[in-house]
Amino acid sequence: MSSRSAEHIESVRLVAAISLLYTAVLGIACYLKFATFQYTDFDLAIHSQSLHNMLRGSIDCSILGTPYPGNHMVLILILFAPLYAMFSSPLTLLLVQTLILSAGAAALFLYARAHLPRPCPAILATIYLLYPPLIYMNLYEFHPVALATTFLLFALLAYDRKMPRSYALALVLAMACQENISLIVVMMGIRALLDRRSAPWSLLPVISGCAWFAACIFWIMPALNPGTVGFSSIYSELADPPPESFSQVVLAIVRHPISSAGYALRPEKLLYLGSLTLPLGLTSLLSPASLLPTLPILAQRLLSNRGSECTILYHYQAELIPFIFVAAVHGIAKLGRIRRLDLQRTALAIIAAITVLAINVTDVPTAFARIAEEAEKHKQLTSQRTQLLTRVGPDASVVATFRYLPHLSGRSRLHSLHHIYTGYYTLSDVPYPVPRDIDVILIDSDDPLTFGINGFFTKGGHTNIQNLLYINQMVPVTRGGPIHAFVRKGLLKDAAHHGGGQDRRPGE
Repeated sequence: MSSRSAEHIESVRLVAAISLLYTAVLGIACYLKFATFQYTDFDLAIHSQSLHNMLRGSIDCSILGTPYPGNHMVLILILFAPLYAMFSSPLTLLLVQTLILSAGAAALFLYARAHLPRPCPAILATIYLLYPPLIYMNLYEFHPVALATTFLLFALLAYDRKMPRSYALALVLAMACQENISLIVVMMGIRALLDRRSAPWSLLPVISGCAWFAACIFWIMPALNPGTVGFSSIYSELADPPPESFSQVVLAIVRHPISSAGYALRPEKLLYLGSLTLPLGLTSLLSPASLLPTLPILAQRLLSNRGSECTILYHYQAELIPFIFVAAVHGIAKLGRIRRLDLQRTALAIIAAITVLAINVTDVPTAFARIAEEAEKHKQLTSQRTQLLTRVGPDASVVATFRYLPHLSGRSRLHSLHHIYTGYYTLSDVPYPVPRDIDVILIDSDDPLTFGINGFFTKGGHTNIQNLLYINQMVPVTRGGPIHAFVRKGLLKDAAHHGGGQDRRPGE
């Protein structure tokens, strides 16, 4: 075996080992978060319940209050349905997300191997797995769009290797993760036109991407979600009155290009762009053509009035990460050519040092430590919550605060308390009807997202909760501490009649 082959095998082993380590560490962290009720939003629960209902022939999602394709076109869930049927737990989704994100390192390694000398590809794949925006995305709930990160990396690899069938498959999988990915597909077709590629590489992505985006935005999603969840409201800063549809958003940008650009380039937005590119030593900026497909997504993020879309703590960087890393590959290669020196290894060493610094600056170690500390600190509360859930029957209809939603998502009738507390659907001014025939209500009074000033706090929220309790004739079954459980009065009578007392499960 030649020394070059041996070096290649060692690089493959290194990337495989680090990918396994990433999967183990992130998998354990996600498991610990789930087991100790640290998922405090409703995204994981939404997709878990959507899969539960899909396996029973329904596309409804009671947590959202709309059919799940009306919120986002995440057809990739269909591929997960058989696996979820065998392992019906939100943990299945968390593990799948971790495994697929980890697989992105292999795609990046193979891509970089064609453009950079050894051991640069292995180092860059390692940096990918240490990249703070990737880690935070993995830790934050479950989102189908996060999977597009890996699918897009494999699409870029197939494009580089001129493998049209693999390219098409990867793009289709990416588009199935969320409707806005089709805009990236369109831009990749335009990039192929600039590269003078043939129709399968250029025209086909442009036509298919435009067709799918139009079908989703103007037909399928409005039919399933007639204004209940209003995503256009997050672009309220672009026009007065605020736009009420995607068409009006585009029109507002066209009419007010200067003010729109000024809003998109505010300091906090530029800081977000810096947090994405600085860990790679800004080398991505040396290959602007590689970043071309990200323009629609960048506009989507920078023009939004939701602060969460311009931070690496969530999942909104999913569509950008593949292109940032591929651009870095070409930027590093270009750096070496421009200076006519083999500077790639030096550049990678510097980038590795910057990445390590970025990990500390962005508090990634603290994020992991906080998960362990919360689990240890709230052992008693975790035990109480777990025992409480064992008393909730599988067919019971439930209203709950965020911590409980993932654990209760294997049922068709589940509502998030924050909708009732605020009185409106998510991102909407449409009133949320108080649900009736509720069997159980579980409330954590210290839920920061529901009741916090920076969450969904509203002055009249307590009145809405009182109304919910009154309409459903609820009586308390727990006292003391932040945990408050209520059961419908009729269920207690039925349980007593059957000799089961309060230990009988509601809904059974």
